[in-house]
Amino acid sequence: MKLHLDPATAKNAITGYGEGYVMVNRQRFERSLVVLPDRILTDWPPNRFDELAPEHLAALAGLDREIILLGTGAQLRFPRPEITWTYRPLAVPTTFSSLKSAGSPRLC
Repeated sequence: MKLHLDPATAKNAITGYGEGYVMVNRQRFERSLVVLPDRILTDWPPNRFDELAPEHLAALAGLDREIILLGTGAQLRFPRPEITWTYRPLAVPTTFSSLKSAGSPRLC
């Protein structure tokens, strides 16, 4: 799947990433976060991939997103099925991708 920035609607863009961080609009973040077109949520609870739980994805259901990109660190990892299952009943396509960061989940 190829993703393209829609300049008419996108206000936040991933502008860089590296070991232990991601940059949104050239601002560096070194923790888990949710990036939405109009805001950045920096209080998303899982600090490490191993802490990711079903309630973390379930809490995002009200955001009405069609695609979820989950940065899993330097190594591509997939969440346990019981974690992703929380999104399936909503009929929302889910895409997981890897950003090269230090094991901290980052969600867009």
